[in-house]
Amino acid sequence: MKRIAVILVFAAVAAGVALSPALAGSWYQLTTKTVSITVTVTPSPVVYVPRTVAQAVKHPAPHPEVFALLDPAKLRAYHMLAQVGPTQSNVPVTMNVQADPTAKYLHVVNNATVLKAGYGSTSYACAYAVYAKAPYTWRVNDWVYGTAPTGSKPFPTFNYSTTSALAWLAETVTSSYQPFKNSGSPGEEAFTGSANVSKQICIDLQLTVPNNIPAGTYSTTIEYQLQYYY
Repeated sequence: MKRIAVILVFAAVAAGVALSPALAGSWYQLTTKTVSITVTVTPSPVVYVPRTVAQAVKHPAPHPEVFALLDPAKLRAYHMLAQVGPTQSNVPVTMNVQADPTAKYLHVVNNATVLKAGYGSTSYACAYAVYAKAPYTWRVNDWVYGTAPTGSKPFPTFNYSTTSALAWLAETVTSSYQPFKNSGSPGEEAFTGSANVSKQICIDLQLTVPNNIPAGTYSTTIEYQLQYYY
């Protein structure tokens, strides 16, 4: 009976150690880094394109005032307008990376400050890279700064439950684009690392611009959080 009691006591102590939150470890935030992204939607101009060379010679382009009015009644059948609507627009994207006083642990390398895209989806290989390192096992999370479980936010990242139009892929880590999480911190895990081992991961971006987005300037901020496990 004494031997059984001793075994039970040791078993209870072992279970207590295994279940102890203090000894199990927790994630702590070391620092954060933000990337500001500006998207400028600019419709392309209307261009006159003759259907054939002969028609171009015989029927030159209408007068400028016709194009200004865009009155179909003033355009002959052999005149053709290329790109009626915003389907061939270019979308310049500017990213501004803010300074980080804890750059030795986390910083962003901005490889492309201006990106352009037409309406629809456009991908950007290694739009920027994220460097991370910590003295303990660590991870980097990303999320759309300023979002919450409920609320509203404009294009390009919106707010949950609308899916972000801006997606990301971590080269060598993930294999498909994922929309940025837009329901508040902590977002989602981008990549991880071991104690005192640094990583610099290229982040590919994919931007989808719907045809119903009007011309204008839009901005959003992506935050990267470096956390360590201790």
